[in-house]
This record gives sequence, structure tokens and C-alpha cells, in this order.
Amino acid sequence: MKAWNKNYLSLLNACVGVGMTAKLHATSFRHFYSKKSVWPNLILDITSFDDTLKNRVKNLPRTTTFLLPKANTESICLEGFETLNFSQGLWYEMQAEVNEQWRNLNFENTKIVQTEEDLHTWLSIVENVLLGGGKLDYEGIKGLWNKKQIYLVLGLYGDKAVSTSMFHFCGQHLGLYFVVTHPEYRGYGLGTQLTQYAYKLGYNLGAQTCVLQATEMGKLVYLKQGYTITDEVDVFSYLKKEL
Repeated sequence: MKAWNKNYLSLLNACVGVGMTAKLHATSFRHFYSKKSVWPNLILDITSFDDTLKNRVKNLPRTTTFLLPKANTESICLEGFETLNFSQGLWYEMQAEVNEQWRNLNFENTKIVQTEEDLHTWLSIVENVLLGGGKLDYEGIKGLWNKKQIYLVLGLYGDKAVSTSMFHFCGQHLGLYFVVTHPEYRGYGLGTQLTQYAYKLGYNLGAQTCVLQATEMGKLVYLKQGYTITDEVDVFSYLKKEL
């Protein structure tokens, strides 16, 4: 798998607290989900797609999002997922070189999470705005935050926290996640500030690149901020129906 996938897997595994790899008919499943978390993503390194694999995917215990990087996924495997009638989308793997341009940027409307009160505020924004009321694994996030394996940042409108971002440092890469702003406070540049904060944090930590996964809507925003597209990722969302 490419370096960016390893970086993403490192964070995903840590955040949900569960990691398991099962090999099945030349297919490597990488499972990352928690009963307490709404973050059920799977990155699949696939070389074939047969009935055994199809049944395994359909019988996973919960709602799951599958990420299949185009650079190392055969078209026949993508076609196999399409036959399952999952909702389908496209994400872009993007990266930017870390440099000193952050020195000229204004971060007065950002606040790094340093207290449990700030942590609860950060979680509340992510869960209510991004996840539609779903819950993240609080203890897992708190543990990573305490160990400084992740850095959480709030964006402020006046004295009110209304936006979030999360950073994960892995080797020479700084991963950017959970950039979200409350709908009532969009258009004030808070999301841009939180994204550009990666340059400052990455520079201080010794990272060489910032990496992120963007939707079609976010792609143009990040391109304007100096990011380039390094890969495309097919996203298949499987909704587990309740019996």
C-alpha cells in the first residue's frame, strides 16, 4: 500500500481502538470499527472479487464505508462492488509540501484543545455537525489526545468555538481530518485557517508533507491552498439494515 494509506490506517486504527487483518482469497481486509464509534471505514487492498468476498462484505456486522484507491485497485474489483448497489462516491488523496508560509498567516481565531472542556466542545461540534448526532469513541479520542498522538484545534467566532480540525503526525506526514464548521458560521474563513494551521503544526513537528482526503466539494478549496491530487479513492458506503 502507498505511504498515504499507511498513514491513514495508522490514525484510523488508533482512533477506534480496533485493528484486524483477515486474508481471504488473495484479498487483504483491513477492518477498523468500534461498537462505540460511527467511524466504520475499511481500506481494502484487493486483487480479486469473487462470491466468497462478496458474501463476506455483505455480512459485515455494521454499517461500513469502503475505500478503494484507484492506483492499486483493478477495474474488475470496482465493478464487483458496484453490483452490490452500495452508494458510491469519489474522494481525492491530496498533499502539500510543508514550508514556512505559515509565518505570514494569522491564526488568532484558532485555539488548540488543551483542557477536557475544550475536548468536549470539539467532540460536540464534530458529532452534531459532521456526524449528524452520531458518537465518536470518546475514550479512544481522549487517550490519543492525552498522548499527543493527535492534535485537536477549534476555530473561534468571537469567543465561541464553531469549527474544528484534527491532525495526526506519522513519520514525515501530517494528516488533516475533521475540518468542519457550523453552518451558521461558514463563509468567515475559519475552515481555511484550520486547514492552513497544518503548515504551522507540521513545520513545528518536522513533517515534510500534509496529507488529506477531500470530497469533490472540498477539492477546489484545497487546490487553492497549494494541495495537489496524488490519487483518487472510490468510496462505497454500505448501510447495514436493522432487522
